[in-house]
Amino acid sequence: MSKYYDVVAERALHTTEFGDEAQQSLGWGDKSTQFQGSVGKEAGRAAEVTLAPSDDPKVRISWRGDGAHFAVSALDGDKRVLRFFAREEARLLSTAEPVAQLESALAWQPSGSIIAATQSQGRDVIFFERNGLRRYDFALRTSGPAVVHELVWSPDSTVLAVWIDNLVQLWTRVNYHWCVVAAG
Repeated sequence: MSKYYDVVAERALHTTEFGDEAQQSLGWGDKSTQFQGSVGKEAGRAAEVTLAPSDDPKVRISWRGDGAHFAVSALDGDKRVLRFFAREEARLLSTAEPVAQLESALAWQPSGSIIAATQSQGRDVIFFERNGLRRYDFALRTSGPAVVHELVWSPDSTVLAVWIDNLVQLWTRVNYHWCVVAAG
């Protein structure tokens, strides 16, 4: 919708297409072509994309700071899927690679191309690029089971706030490592 509340575009939430920026596989570097040993092969087969037990069925939308792109986290059958769109015509850019027990919390870095989400398996914050590839992650410091309610970036994109049950953790990136700044 525009500022006059005119519909800009409509698009189906669930689709089988990957998007305009689909990765092209050349075969080399793919997990299926790498030596993993018998333990690695079994672990790869056992990894099943399932719904997180603490997941709520809500659809989440997060806009990039300039409003040119947005991400949508929604249930698609029995799993949660992240899709990335361009504002013009709600064009589907990409779909994130499948992640086991992906939760609904979602936040697009205001001045960047990083999208933060959470995974209940191991209680991790994971980061995606706009092309749908998982970039890196870090584990939250929690004692026992916890539910992540929300993720919010600071306006200058330097601090990520994580609302966990009755605790707020603030994380900042220093020398390519995430560290807790304050907890209260």
